Amino acid sequence: MTQVNIQEFYQTVERIVAEVVHKEIPKAMLQATSDFMTAEEVGLRLKFHPSWVYRRIHAKRNPIPHHMIDGSIRFRWSEVEEWATRRKGLNGS
Repeated sequence: MTQVNIQEFYQTVERIVAEVVHKEIPKAMLQATSDFMTAEEVGLRLKFHPSWVYRRIHAKRNPIPHHMIDGSIRFRWSEVEEWATRRKGLNGS
């Protein structure tokens, strides 16, 4: 039996679930840089499950930038992209 990195395994499972369970987002919507996006759209763009995106909202250190609009959580891709770049630097990658 081969040894598998558990984190890679869960990330792969989350990506597969996202592809199977969630509707495909039109390319034009994924390419938006300033329009508000849902957690599902951000998750697809980052190749993570939406639950991962929601967990990043509540992170004690370096939470993902988000906005509350009429009780709904929304994201601006430009802010998420900047956050991801900073986060990558913090992790030493």
